[in-house]
Amino acid sequence: MLKPGLRSCLVAGLLCLACALPWCSLSANEQAAQQARLEQLKRDIRALEKKITDGQSRKSREEKALQQVELRINRQAIALLELDQERQQLNQRLQELAQEEVTERKALKQQQGLLADQVRSSFSMGREQGIKLLLNAQDPLQLQRMLSYYEHLNQARSEAIHDYRDSVRKLEELQKLVESKNQQLGNNQRKTEQARAALQSERNKRQQTLAQLDRQLNQDQGSLKRKRASQAELEKLLKELEKALAELSLDDNAKPFRSLKSRLPWPTQGRIGQRFGGRFATDLTSTGIIIESALNQPVRAIHHGRVIFASPLAGFGMLLIIDHSDDYMSIYGFNQALLKEPGDWVNQGDVIALSGDSGGQQKPGLYFEIRHQGKPDNPLKWLRKKS
Repeated sequence: MLKPGLRSCLVAGLLCLACALPWCSLSANEQAAQQARLEQLKRDIRALEKKITDGQSRKSREEKALQQVELRINRQAIALLELDQERQQLNQRLQELAQEEVTERKALKQQQGLLADQVRSSFSMGREQGIKLLLNAQDPLQLQRMLSYYEHLNQARSEAIHDYRDSVRKLEELQKLVESKNQQLGNNQRKTEQARAALQSERNKRQQTLAQLDRQLNQDQGSLKRKRASQAELEKLLKELEKALAELSLDDNAKPFRSLKSRLPWPTQGRIGQRFGGRFATDLTSTGIIIESALNQPVRAIHHGRVIFASPLAGFGMLLIIDHSDDYMSIYGFNQALLKEPGDWVNQGDVIALSGDSGGQQKPGLYFEIRHQGKPDNPLKWLRKKS
């Protein structure tokens, strides 16, 4: 079992989840209080995660080194994802600005034509149009109409000049904005190259650390022992989570998890590499499935719920657990990066992680479990059948 202090921290922190319900009917003060409780919840769970990872005293030096390098890979992968999203936004904005520039150039061309027509018309009337009208007019009413027309003509000419100047100014501003966005895009590309190089460097370090770990396990025949220890660690964690979440409820708009058997979406794309109940070793069976997938592939929540754990766990790598209420949980392991934090609400289909090979795996994939009342259930009974 976990230490009493650790259990108290877990229960105290996670019971706060029950307080962080949707805010649509709360006042501003109540919303502020809810936000403060949620922030405290996140701090408590982060402290819990650190205690769990630091408290696994049986981990070897190589296992600890592997966990540290996988945490750095997690950070670098998230940074690379954020840079990619920024680049997409910059490209989208540049496309919008290009369209705005086309529109402004068309408007400017039309204004140039209108202004040219007015200048030619004014020139044809001569420089002293007003005096000529006054001298040539025989009828006072005709004179009044002609002066009014002349006044409107001057007003239209003045407005055309103003619009022309305004369009020129807008076009200049657009060109400066395009130049600025291009500079930002260039900076983004340089940072992306640096982040990608840093990520590759960390993955190279991981391979070296993993090779050292494999040698250590082979020397003391500890591979099976390590798998058993990892499974036991997960079981302990889930038991504590189950106790702590007894009072947690989700909002009423979510469909009950139990009603969605055989209708849930797959958490990621790929073929099954390890089936539920399959043998990990001679006397150790799998309580989940492994979906073989490409590195850095989106991992999505299978149903509405709340993230209650997002941290490394020995043997499962970067692990994320979602509570779906009614004693149902979904578990996602081996990730390269975790994109959600404890306390975050997620909806079905939200990207929660990026698939990877953390936890000492030799190839990328996703470890996936569904549990009810703490007991593992075959995920294939819950997921939609592939066509």
